[in-house]
Amino acid sequence: MKKRRLSVFIDESGDLGEYNKVTEFYVVSFVFHDQNNSINGQIEKLDNALTKIVGSSFAIHTEPLVRREEMFENMNPDERRTLFTKLFFFTTSCTISYKTFVFNKKHFKSPDTLIKHITRDIYDYFISMTSYFEKYNEVVVYYDNGQLPIKYTIQTLFSLLFKNFEMRKVLPVDYKLFQSADMLCTMYLINEKFKNHPISKSEKYIFSSKRDFYRQFFNPILELELKKK
Repeated sequence: MKKRRLSVFIDESGDLGEYNKVTEFYVVSFVFHDQNNSINGQIEKLDNALTKIVGSSFAIHTEPLVRREEMFENMNPDERRTLFTKLFFFTTSCTISYKTFVFNKKHFKSPDTLIKHITRDIYDYFISMTSYFEKYNEVVVYYDNGQLPIKYTIQTLFSLLFKNFEMRKVLPVDYKLFQSADMLCTMYLINEKFKNHPISKSEKYIFSSKRDFYRQFFNPILELELKKK
């Protein structure tokens, strides 16, 4: 029987500290990739596109891209929208699935309470999806160790859930699907913004309008969400 390995790429947005209006939400995304489904062609296509746009392949960090920060501050709106769109179409062209969790920190009394809810929700989800995950002989998690409580939660829960489990520290530039997980966090944050707040001028340059955001980006990505059947 051929072995099946599942790669899991995890990224988060926000912090686990006290609630404030700047970091109102904490978001964590899991991208699932069956390694029997090659994505080499999609990676090569994205690398070639990035090289044509900026002269080299690099890690696309979507929050600073959307906000026109860090390395993206001197890019015009068309260039930034093109980069976001290239990563989006790379993600949707790959044979992957995902799950994103969103937590509004104002609903939790303390960071400890928030972490408990995150742990519970992740555990409940993976338990509910046992029939999907039990198909795999090996599970390899890729995470940049950005939030230690999340790292320890994943190590503990996955060790209980999977017999062959390995956790690897990742550099975003090395794995395109890790960048996809980053993009998913940003998209879910934008979704919350559209539901609760007006978006910023820089965000409007990328997504144009609420209608365009849902039609072009958010609704199509929902088709990839891993749900219980």
